[in-house]
Amino acid sequence: MKTAMRSIAIALIAATAAACGQSSPTSQAAPAAAPANTPPDISGIWGPRFVQSLSDNPPMLPETEKLFNELKPEEDPLGICKPPGIPRLMNLAFPFEIVQTPKVVYLLMEYGQHVRRVYIDGQHPEDPDPTWLGHSIGHWEGRTLVIDSVGFNDQTWLDMRGHPHSDALHLIERYTLSEDGQSLQYDVTIDDPKMYSKPWQSVSKTHRRSNQPILEYICETG
Repeated sequence: MKTAMRSIAIALIAATAAACGQSSPTSQAAPAAAPANTPPDISGIWGPRFVQSLSDNPPMLPETEKLFNELKPEEDPLGICKPPGIPRLMNLAFPFEIVQTPKVVYLLMEYGQHVRRVYIDGQHPEDPDPTWLGHSIGHWEGRTLVIDSVGFNDQTWLDMRGHPHSDALHLIERYTLSEDGQSLQYDVTIDDPKMYSKPWQSVSKTHRRSNQPILEYICETG
């Protein structure tokens, strides 16, 4: 009887050890979960979308409104092949491609073949040289890429209607990927104290474009 009880006890201990410390030959380890802070993949070709006016009534200062009302269509910088600037470039009726890497997100534009570089977790230069597309840094907030841009010249329009800006322009762009991964909401905040009494916003949306590559674009004036 004692021998039988000892055998049962040994069998139970062995079974418990096998359950806790061993796996069956056919079992597989569960895949490791992605880190919670991993950004979504927004790489791909997007658009086109077309936004003629960022706002019907932006908070222009009196001098800005006077300048805006005096603008003529033939003064459009695009008419002489100048870069459209930001955010106008993002709202033209041309697609763009996003190439996403951990340190830099590239926005490759069909229009003018322009390239924007967004330095993730970077810093702006203390005194950036004014350029057409500015200097951009970014960070991730969940499913949203937030782009902070400064260092613009004052030679572009904000939109097709000709809303002007100065070299004090500061943009915050938010690209939010939809749950199905097929659209991006584009929120842009315009802050330019030389031209506008307060920051103002515009919201639009673009969709993923499949099987249609970015094409070559050449601007020619007559």
